[in-house]
Amino acid sequence: MPWKLIFFLVLMGVVVFFAGFNLGNASDISFGFHTFHDVPVFLSLAIAFFAGAAVTLPFSFRKYLSKRARPPKQKKESKRKGRAPHAPTDSSLPTLPH
Repeated sequence: MPWKLIFFLVLMGVVVFFAGFNLGNASDISFGFHTFHDVPVFLSLAIAFFAGAAVTLPFSFRKYLSKRARPPKQKKESKRKGRAPHAPTDSSLPTLPH
C-alpha cells in the first residue's frame, strides 16, 4: 500500500482541520520596525514551519552533496586472482641462529 500517500493525506487533513478552527483567532506580529495586525494563527505557524524547513534544507543537501562528491572506495585486488593465498615456503622463512 502507498503508506506515504496515506500519511500525507491524513496529515493534510489535520492541517486543514486546525486551520478551519483557528480562522477567527488572530494576533499581532511585530518585527521591531513593522507590526502586522490581525494575522491568523495558522498562517503565522505555517510561515514559521516553512522558514524552519528553508533554514534546514542547505544542511541536508550539504551532507548529500559531500557523499556524492567523494569517489567511491575501491577494493584492492590481489595480483593472484582466483588462487589460494600464498603459503610460506622454507626459503621464505628467516633462518635462526643456533
